Amino acid sequence: MKQIRQICTWYRILLKRLLKKPSFLVILALIPLLALAMTSISDEKGGFLHIAVAAEDPTDSYAQTVIDRICAESELVAYEICATPEEARAAVSNGSADTAWILEEDLAEKIETVAGGKMIKLAHVVVGEDTTFVRTARERLFGALYADISYELYLRYVDELTLPEELLTEEALRSNYEIFSKDRQIVEFTYLDAEVAAAKNTNYLTSPLRGLLAVLMLMCGLAGTMYFLTNEREKTFACLPPFKRVCVFFANNLAAVSLAAVFVTVALVFSDNYTSFGQETLLMALYVLMATGFCTFIGALCRHLNGLALCLPVVLVLAVALSPVFFNIKAFESLQALLPPYHYLYGVADLSRVPAMALYIAVSFVGAGSFYWLAHRNGEQ
Repeated sequence: MKQIRQICTWYRILLKRLLKKPSFLVILALIPLLALAMTSISDEKGGFLHIAVAAEDPTDSYAQTVIDRICAESELVAYEICATPEEARAAVSNGSADTAWILEEDLAEKIETVAGGKMIKLAHVVVGEDTTFVRTARERLFGALYADISYELYLRYVDELTLPEELLTEEALRSNYEIFSKDRQIVEFTYLDAEVAAAKNTNYLTSPLRGLLAVLMLMCGLAGTMYFLTNEREKTFACLPPFKRVCVFFANNLAAVSLAAVFVTVALVFSDNYTSFGQETLLMALYVLMATGFCTFIGALCRHLNGLALCLPVVLVLAVALSPVFFNIKAFESLQALLPPYHYLYGVADLSRVPAMALYIAVSFVGAGSFYWLAHRNGEQ
């Protein structure tokens, strides 16, 4: 208990000291700025792709209905409805659109022709660069056209049946056709965690925010490690025995990471990435301890400021690249398991990882303490 009280005392002292360091305050300021920037961008109309959509006959109301269906709300694609086909083609030529979709004239009659078994052209696609995203986006065009072809096939099938008049009205036919509406999906989605399901509509532009904030927390911990190693070089804590010094080391990094955790939690709340109080508190507490153990271990391993300075950018790059910040990379699993953000971000989606996170904390704390004590037990600096 005495050691815990001493660590708490050192924690308060070192926390106040961190708040007086301009460089650390700059890193903390990056947290709300990053959250604000990504949230602001997500509110803007935009996407990975820009697609120009037009009809060969601008007066064709049926084609305009199909265009409205294509251009329904989408976060990944920004659609631009052009008044003429020439305008859509020009958008691709000047680079303001990645591709253009142009619907043929007399579209309703041509859809009936296709439903009758004769294949004719319904749309023309103008491509600038045929990337994977451009090819994948065409599914939206195919889906919009096939929906009308499917309905026409349905009407042809009904014509061959003997049905009461009340079932042959347009309202009845459309109602029976649309039996699988949004409330009755033919595919059921199941989320491993109910809290993740509640946040499933998070904008794709803000979804990497949690991962980037986790890396910034790690950066705060590494900054705290650099300050401590600077003190080591200046022999600030030379009067303390190695065991007490490593306790101060832990308290120093805990202060840095926990202070960043407060900023990150507020950023998650205001960016609509927050799930629930219980889950977020548990995961954040575990991540604070994981990051503290990791940063202390790195500091004990490097021992000197120059070694940490060389190691720091490598660690941050690996944390972004190998953790599921932007992409879920299924490789280098042994290296990924060493990175605290990797465990934290997967823990958000799957709380069954909590025991593994607790084990990580225990191993990192014991490892960091052992390395530091062995390196300094004979008075080495």
